[in-house]
Amino acid sequence: MLHHTRFRHFCSLALLLSGLAIHASAQPALQFPVQAKRILFLGDSITHAGGYVAWIDAQFRLQGVSPRPDVINLGLSSETCAGLSEPGHPFPRPNVHERLDRALRMIRPDVVVVCYGMNDGIYHPLSDDRFAAYRKGIERLVQKVHATGAKIVVLTPPPFDPLPVRSKGRLVPASNRTFGYQAVYEGYDKVLSKYAEWIMQAEHGADMVIDVHTALSQYTKEQRKKNPTFSLSGDGVHPGTEGHRLIGTTVLRAWGIESVVEPPSELWKLVTQRTRRLHDAWLKKVDHLHPSFRGKGPELDDVRAEAKKLDERIDAIVKVQRTPRHAKRHSTGGTVYQVHFPPTARPKQLRLAVDYEVWIPDGVETLRGLIVHQHGCGPGASLGGRTAADDLHWQALARKWHCGLVGSSYEPRRGINCRLWCDARQGSAERFLQGLDHLARSSGHPELLAVPWCLWGHSGGGFWSSLMQTKYP
Repeated sequence: MLHHTRFRHFCSLALLLSGLAIHASAQPALQFPVQAKRILFLGDSITHAGGYVAWIDAQFRLQGVSPRPDVINLGLSSETCAGLSEPGHPFPRPNVHERLDRALRMIRPDVVVVCYGMNDGIYHPLSDDRFAAYRKGIERLVQKVHATGAKIVVLTPPPFDPLPVRSKGRLVPASNRTFGYQAVYEGYDKVLSKYAEWIMQAEHGADMVIDVHTALSQYTKEQRKKNPTFSLSGDGVHPGTEGHRLIGTTVLRAWGIESVVEPPSELWKLVTQRTRRLHDAWLKKVDHLHPSFRGKGPELDDVRAEAKKLDERIDAIVKVQRTPRHAKRHSTGGTVYQVHFPPTARPKQLRLAVDYEVWIPDGVETLRGLIVHQHGCGPGASLGGRTAADDLHWQALARKWHCGLVGSSYEPRRGINCRLWCDARQGSAERFLQGLDHLARSSGHPELLAVPWCLWGHSGGGFWSSLMQTKYP
């Protein structure tokens, strides 16, 4: 027979022997864009395409950001902030400053996100004059946005990838007489690297800077170790779907949202449709000087009505996605009950997805305790956590004492900040209790909510266990 006093003594001993405490600071704060009412995105054709903007909006929805910012994309193909055009371009490149005042007045954002640079170097070698024009263009953006009381986030330009266009004869050396989109300086990414470096120095006074150039460059470098022909862009300039998602994920991470939720295909289709329709309507409403798009597009009032209907369909899917999911399976003389929780991007709540499992031995009508096997930091440890409830040795211990065996798996993704879960004060303690509540109901063992715990953890799991013991003595 298991007495609670003896069980608790055993738990403390197991923690002292097995838990390795680590230092952890407070949960990284959700940054100001997540608390915004309206976020306006400005940029060139990369932003015009809308992929990364739609990805950010989809993640806001799937991760429960509330209240959720209204996301408006106003990117315009061919645009610059420097006011430059290369010789031979079919029309003068639009300058964002021609429409900026109108956009700020009509949309009234409290946060503006800008991404310029790819066109601003006009595909030439680096020159002091062009670089100065780019710096002046960014500085004017910052000043005009700040004059309205809004905050501004400046993204570096994404990288130029020469690999996809080298075989097409579109790369030219520095000695060439003419340069442009169809005749790109072969070292153009060095120009963009210089622009990105200046952006990240933040001398322009922006409220936040985000380095998407390095993120995409490093990802491409890693992928080419496995596939030498890998590229995020088919033409060296415009990222494809994978590149847009990487830009969006990089932005979200800088804003304090580290989790990534894969949207169902239908949801992604609807969010993308909504983003594009509103983009086209706002582009027409604000007006611009691009000859291919000027005066074209739907009326804003009509699209707002469409967007409302799309939101109803989107919200219905999101509701299902944000509902905890349950599963059940047999495992070595017992049954494993599982519950999955999506991430919640709100202060003091767990911002990572997590799965909890409890193994209950066959023939045990009333559990006497819970043995909690908590994994450590890193994606490998998190993946290992998925097998904790199936470990034969721990199952034998749990069966001996008529206990349930609990395992967890916090989002096993590379780069995840372990502090988001191993500091139990930052949402994982409350999520654990919610998990026990769901498992108690799905397993038919209401005593799960009352029995004592034996906490065992390694590395970050040891730190989590020590804090849980302190919070719930």
